[in-house]
Amino acid sequence: MEACCDPYFNELSRGERGSRPRMYFAGDDFDNDYLQGLLHLLGAGRLAHRVDDRWAIVVASPDAYAPQTAVAFRQLLASLRSTCGNDERIVADLVLPVVGATSPLREAVLAMGCTEDFLVSDSAARSFNVLSPAGLLPAAILGLNVVQLLEGAQSLNEHFRAALPGENVVLDFAGVCHLLELRRQATLRRLCIWSRALDGVGRWYQALLTKRLGGKGQGGAALTVVNSRNIGAIAPRFRAGQPAMQVVNWTVERCRCDPLPVGHSALDRENPSDPADRTIPQLMAAAANEAMQADRQAGDPASRFSCRRPPSSGWGSCSKC
Repeated sequence: MEACCDPYFNELSRGERGSRPRMYFAGDDFDNDYLQGLLHLLGAGRLAHRVDDRWAIVVASPDAYAPQTAVAFRQLLASLRSTCGNDERIVADLVLPVVGATSPLREAVLAMGCTEDFLVSDSAARSFNVLSPAGLLPAAILGLNVVQLLEGAQSLNEHFRAALPGENVVLDFAGVCHLLELRRQATLRRLCIWSRALDGVGRWYQALLTKRLGGKGQGGAALTVVNSRNIGAIAPRFRAGQPAMQVVNWTVERCRCDPLPVGHSALDRENPSDPADRTIPQLMAAAANEAMQADRQAGDPASRFSCRRPPSSGWGSCSKC
């Protein structure tokens, strides 16, 4: 949703969203106020009389028991029952379970008589479920082109299997990171995200690296930073005398919208560094280059990867990286 939908998707009108529902996420923590706020936003159990008052639940519990998910689902399900006038047939139609075969929630949702059941293989760990129904079903509800998303994943898999080292982006990235850990003791990776739309991707990668390798005592740890505020330029100053840190900059190669010019202002007319003749993407690119130079001067190896974004006329699709 962050990477492929409009940044303010939930604030758009129903027509602007293409009649697709708003989507909110909960159940990955024990944040009392966030869950209470969501319940209030959904009507606090008031009976739904209009289509705008109706809502549904996609409950995703693809592997082992997650108490955060179970607690949030219990609260939301109770509110949904009130919204539906305690009509269990309607409730069953408005709960979409995405559960593993051995998930404790599976038995509970099936007992409700849910009309749809999306099964996730128990062999897939949580971090890899982004391309299972746990990730694809919400994406499809949002109107994203999940076929193109899977085609992109298949294309990269084929590249990984066939491309030689030096041309294989997967092997090259993993190999360089491994060598930096061995030879420079750079066991911490700082992911510098230069677009808020990629923040979720960075957090997913951070969890993937930590759970899959860190849990086995292998590999380094990752820290995700949204870098649009000169954070990268000042970070090395606070690390004097520390081991080298791997710095990976993720940028967007092409914006969804037309580049926005900064424009002229009487307030900055006498400022020789006034960026009036530049665009916001140009300023972002310059800030990224400045941050990488600062990292390298501090002794931290820095690299940069770009992702292509779909044009504004087709936000409902995902591009390959």
